[in-house]
Amino acid sequence: MDDKMIVEMKHVALCSNKSTNCFDIGPLLIREPFTFGCSNSIVLYEAESDVGSSNNSTCHSIFTFNFHSHDVVAVQWMRSYPGDGGDSYKDTSLLTGDDNGNLAISKLVGSTLDSSALELVEKSKVHDGSIHCLDGITFDSDHCPVTLIASSGADSKLRIWTLFDKLNLVDSGATPQVLDFKNGFVLGLKFHLLQPCGVTVLACACDDFKIRLYIGKEFNKSNKNDSNFVQSAVLQGHEDWVRSITFTNFKPNSWLFASTSQDCTVRVWKLEQEHEEANGSNFLQVKKQTFSIDRPAQDTLKFSVFIDTVLEGHENWVYSAEWCNSGNKKLQLLTASMDKTIIVWEYDDNDKMWVDTVRVGEVGGNTLGFYKAMFHRSSNRNIVAQSYSGALYYWRLDNGRWQTEVVNSGHMAPVHDIDWESKGNFLVSTSKDQTTRIFSEWKPHSTWHEMARPQIHGFDMQCVAMLNNQHFVSGGDEKVVRVFRAPKNFLENFESLTGRNLSQNVDDAPQGASVPALGLSNKAVFSIEKQAAPASKNDQYIDNLFQPLTLKHPPSETDLLQNTLWPEVSKLYGHVYEIYAVASNRSGTLFATASKSTQAQHAGIYVWQTSTWKNVAVLKGHTLTVTQMEFSPDGRFLISVSRDRKWSLYSIKYEGEEVMFELVAQSEKKTCHSRIIWSCSWAPDSNSFITASRDKKVMLWKLDEEGDDCLKVSRHSVMDCGVPTTAVAFSPQQVVGLSSVKHIFAVGLESGVIQVCAVDDDAGLTSILKFNAHMSHSLSVQRLKWRPRNAAMEDDGSLCLASCGLDNQVKIFRLSFV
Repeated sequence: MDDKMIVEMKHVALCSNKSTNCFDIGPLLIREPFTFGCSNSIVLYEAESDVGSSNNSTCHSIFTFNFHSHDVVAVQWMRSYPGDGGDSYKDTSLLTGDDNGNLAISKLVGSTLDSSALELVEKSKVHDGSIHCLDGITFDSDHCPVTLIASSGADSKLRIWTLFDKLNLVDSGATPQVLDFKNGFVLGLKFHLLQPCGVTVLACACDDFKIRLYIGKEFNKSNKNDSNFVQSAVLQGHEDWVRSITFTNFKPNSWLFASTSQDCTVRVWKLEQEHEEANGSNFLQVKKQTFSIDRPAQDTLKFSVFIDTVLEGHENWVYSAEWCNSGNKKLQLLTASMDKTIIVWEYDDNDKMWVDTVRVGEVGGNTLGFYKAMFHRSSNRNIVAQSYSGALYYWRLDNGRWQTEVVNSGHMAPVHDIDWESKGNFLVSTSKDQTTRIFSEWKPHSTWHEMARPQIHGFDMQCVAMLNNQHFVSGGDEKVVRVFRAPKNFLENFESLTGRNLSQNVDDAPQGASVPALGLSNKAVFSIEKQAAPASKNDQYIDNLFQPLTLKHPPSETDLLQNTLWPEVSKLYGHVYEIYAVASNRSGTLFATASKSTQAQHAGIYVWQTSTWKNVAVLKGHTLTVTQMEFSPDGRFLISVSRDRKWSLYSIKYEGEEVMFELVAQSEKKTCHSRIIWSCSWAPDSNSFITASRDKKVMLWKLDEEGDDCLKVSRHSVMDCGVPTTAVAFSPQQVVGLSSVKHIFAVGLESGVIQVCAVDDDAGLTSILKFNAHMSHSLSVQRLKWRPRNAAMEDDGSLCLASCGLDNQVKIFRLSFV
């Protein structure tokens, strides 16, 4: 086979892990990408968006790197200190830690942000339990380059490495200094180089309400295994856990550091180098802690530390603080809190006091606040924040007003199912984060974004299927199947953003949907005026009221949470246990549902008719949970696979308005899979189907019809993938560009890797493309779906494949032939 297939990542829908130290901003060398952990992946995300500006340009580049095998919970770019005494800047080395105690050091390769931009240097286990926080700096000490790395973990240990030759914890032979906090924890830590005196300080935020300052000794290769850091001061004042610490240079021989706490306050401390004071000074002074540093063959250095101010403006736990080092000579501090606000504090030189000059965040809704906020683009004109739910927020200062910018979004828990709209206009996904989301391409910029969040539920979601371009059905742990319809406001905004019209007649469609207090059902809203306002602002439970949107860019996180819901059309009952699988036919007239089951009486497949929303059949044939179903493209068959290691084939016939189903074929134990069958898919000609199983095999089955009532199904080919297979999908388009290939299909593996395989003219199975590890998922692939084509799409011969996995990610790929 001489033809070659190439794959390109079009979009990754994801968000940050729900961890307090899991977000940072990268170096200027690669345009300061957002850097965070998503499940086991490290994410570099460049979000350049000027939607409100005249040039209206946007650029979204997302790349994932799967260096970890557990959830990434700590992310920190290392910082370098210049020899001239200036402020530190982000280095090209990245520290990441996971919840199994592994510390990974990776390094930028080149100056371009792409799929090979990050290279793993080393990964080693450094803690027994999860890593809490990390920090690292590089600087010159007596013309010798020094690297300091510190990590704290759930084992109550703080480990500090001093490296001289190479950025490698194991090969360098460096023995870490271990500080034992007994039953306590270090929740935040930060290095800072006090210049020009060259003293290194490490500040630790602890859960005993205290801040501990450690001072480094002289750094040279002869004492690299000694205990370089000694405790010099313990600062008290906070009344709850201290969450983070951040330093900045203030004046010559004077530095400021801010600490945040769960006591809802931010304390600003001043660290000064002491000099000989004039005798007889009677000025009232703040109580100070002093300490000295003895240096061989040099003068002893004396320092003092004291509280400078206490900032009280938040009403809930304050998780992070960040200084602005933009060079505008204004002393500014950015704080993020669980009270849903982010505050920019500015020091007024005239009044000698701190003033909260800017407040951004969320108002209302059912969300919690923010874990972290940082200035972006090396200025105070852009603010990026990581919320408790993992969602990212981005604000830009434009003509004196802070505008919400377009930013990537995604699920915060494993994604179990996806499906394309019948003409490929958008992709719908559902997840254990209890939401269903819609993604589509923003036409002016050719970038993919979340366009709606039609379902925000109270139960974990498991499956979803599109019925037509305005209806979808979903199921989950609730045991109820729910059907949704697109509201008028979504249809209008969707056409405005994508240039695609989903319906010619929307007059009878509701405007939107709202969720009653303590309810799970999305109620249709036909008139905005008729919505009942809350009787009192002191009401304990307030309805989620819908407000119509007129969008010029994809909706913000706040709008997605409240104003993009779809109203429910029907609730369907019948299953005894949690809904596990759903599938619809091409015409959207029938759909099938299945639930979890441990016995045959509950393993039946329920078939529903969309014209009446009534059950028309219960199909028997399995004894355990049905894991996936799919209607044949010609609508004549339904294939199902199950945990009982069998597939079942049902024929579909129509007699007037009545639909008849019959079990016409079932697999035999000696020729079928030996483990759970996870997935199945029909070939586009409806003459064959494929199954994927935990036994690491993919099997191709061919239908041989012998007369009107005689059907024989035989196994034609078997391919061993070497890893348990969890998802499979035939491409609905005939392949143009690959010689001697009849069909192609995609296979998802338990390892997260995706392969594209071919069926040749002799029904042989061959792997023709394997996605690289970083482009694939980091955990098991749950579903694969090829995008249908329609007349409105540009036909360049390429194919589009969507995937979802247990790593919380939805990925969209473009495959082309060269």
